[in-house]
Amino acid sequence: MRRAMRRGLTGATLLLAGCVGDRVRAEMDGFLARYRRQLDTLLVQRPDDPQAPAWRDEMARIDAGAALFPTHAVTAPEHRRIAGRRVFLELAGDAVSGGDVWVYDPATRTLAAGDLVTLPVPFADTACPQGWSRALAALDAVAFERLVPGHGEPLTHAQFRRYRHAFDRLLICAAGPHDDAACAEDWTNDLGDLLPLSQRPQARRLLVDYYLPARLQPGTERPGYCRD
Repeated sequence: MRRAMRRGLTGATLLLAGCVGDRVRAEMDGFLARYRRQLDTLLVQRPDDPQAPAWRDEMARIDAGAALFPTHAVTAPEHRRIAGRRVFLELAGDAVSGGDVWVYDPATRTLAAGDLVTLPVPFADTACPQGWSRALAALDAVAFERLVPGHGEPLTHAQFRRYRHAFDRLLICAAGPHDDAACAEDWTNDLGDLLPLSQRPQARRLLVDYYLPARLQPGTERPGYCRD
């Protein structure tokens, strides 16, 4: 099950950019509706879990509904001034979703990657794995000094390259003869200290129980916007 979407929904609510309105409405009735039911089930089953307050906050964001709809739809790369700062808005068309916005601030050499970069695992619920790999290559070509992921701590460029290497190796492993547990173990080992020891069991569980068999292996269902 998908976990820890908090920053992604917070960013969508605050920035209100990245998807056309009908796509957001579709997600409200589709993935987000399913995700809310999963959160509600978790709260019933584990009301004293340390993450319970975060789950309640997440449900409140989903319930905000219209606050997630964009005021400016990003449908192509563009340059904009936001709060007096010149930034580049870029769009990956078939990566994590059918339209993933990332933002680069050349003045500070900071790249906000959104869900193109997530820890402890790639959240591949609506993803196109090969397109995602191409999007990470595009990020790597930018001369950023720090990258702010959709989930996780900021990364240096060298750390991001380690993440990208681990991602591509995960796809290769998923397409090969290795079992899911071995691929998940390789993922955590490839990340090294980018993934705290306390998060490694969760990462392995998410990959083995869901993302590898249901989303990342060849032959699994792909959204219609995926090119391959």
